[in-house]
Amino acid sequence: MAAQQRAEAQDLALLPSLSARFTQFVTNAPGFQPTQGFWQAGVTASWAFDLTYLANIRVERAAAEAARAQEAKTRLEAGDGARPSDAPPDLGAWSDTSKGR
Repeated sequence: MAAQQRAEAQDLALLPSLSARFTQFVTNAPGFQPTQGFWQAGVTASWAFDLTYLANIRVERAAAEAARAQEAKTRLEAGDGARPSDAPPDLGAWSDTSKGR
């Protein structure tokens, strides 16, 4: 469901982002560097937080809940007997062997 995926993506906006880099320098000109080659490596974590993130999370969760409610309403109105994806299975009709005899 797209609304649920957007809600999960909004939750992940609170996590920091990571980046890494690796650089190697090589020269054949003696005297400029103590050795002919050297390297640098680094890892950066950046984290941004804004109070609007929390509001956006609530909005997306509410939109996902509204989409689930609309789906349940549509199924009930259609009368197709389909259950919401998170509902437990109804085994009553399957376990009643007296019908059809």
